[in-house]
Amino acid sequence: MNHLLKDHSENFKAINSADVDEFYHTPRPATLPSVLGWRDAELDYWTYGNSFARMSRLGSAIRLEEIADNDYTFSQTSEQKRGVMFVQETVFREAIPFFSDMVTIYETKVKEFGNTATIVTVIIAVINALLNIILIVMTLNTVRVITLVKAEVVACRLALALPRSTGKKLYVYYKAEHLKLSALGD
Repeated sequence: MNHLLKDHSENFKAINSADVDEFYHTPRPATLPSVLGWRDAELDYWTYGNSFARMSRLGSAIRLEEIADNDYTFSQTSEQKRGVMFVQETVFREAIPFFSDMVTIYETKVKEFGNTATIVTVIIAVINALLNIILIVMTLNTVRVITLVKAEVVACRLALALPRSTGKKLYVYYKAEHLKLSALGD
């Protein structure tokens, strides 16, 4: 549990977005229970989130007898019942808007990241398309040049460019074909 608390604390201190940092550290009005009753306070996101979690945990440990008791006097109630009272009093008025604002900020950041990813993807696709066009143009240009060069030159260069064993096989094949054609009188 301490490891998780340490990780959350480090993440809270190492915020890399100005919007999130401002939201986390800007105090907002909040209502907190005290021994004498409700008190108003100014809490940042971290403090309010921890208070809400602590009071929810306390409220979750309430006994059924206390729930059935309709006495909500602060001085007469246990910490568990104060936790339930806190959640009932603040969840719709403070907690949900507080957490909803945080989710909205994160959604905006995710959309910004998505837009950046889309732009990068489009740029990469355009670069790939340009490289493909260059490759096609060079291939077509090479085909045009090959048709302009005499076939004998192309065949000789091809034979010289091939490995020796492959060149030998081609030589044997074409020599045999030449002999067949010579025998036919061609």
